[in-house]
Order: sequence, then structure tokens, then C-alpha cells
Amino acid sequence: MHPDVITDQSKSLGRITIVLSLMLPFLLFIGVARRSYFVVAIPVVLMATIVSGISLWAGYTMVSTISDESEAYGI
Repeated sequence: MHPDVITDQSKSLGRITIVLSLMLPFLLFIGVARRSYFVVAIPVVLMATIVSGISLWAGYTMVSTISDESEAYGI
């Protein structure tokens, strides 16, 4: 790909990210004002899932790491 195409794509993605990040607090505020607490529950569940997934990945990485130094300690 030509570097200009990659730059244009990343700028477009950046603009979309900015628009979404500005819209989300307003949508959340509107949902809370209408007492739709389902609007609050969805981000909480998503964040809990993301944190759990990252913890699972970190734990798996720690368990499955093979070290060459274990022979030096007689383990």
C-alpha cells in the first residue's frame, strides 16, 4: 500500500473514534436521565469482560512460559 493511503485510513479511523468518544457520554447521560439503567449495565459488563480476558491472557502467559534457567537451579 502507498503511505498516503495508510495515512488517510488512519485519519479517517481517528475521526470516527473522536466522534464516537464525544457521542458516548451524551448517550449515557440521556439513558441515565430516562432511568434506563440497562445503558449503564452494558458498559460495566463489557469492561468486566475485557478485564477478565486480559487477566486470563496474563495468567496463561505466566503459566506457559518456558525458562532455560530452571535447569541452573536444579528444579
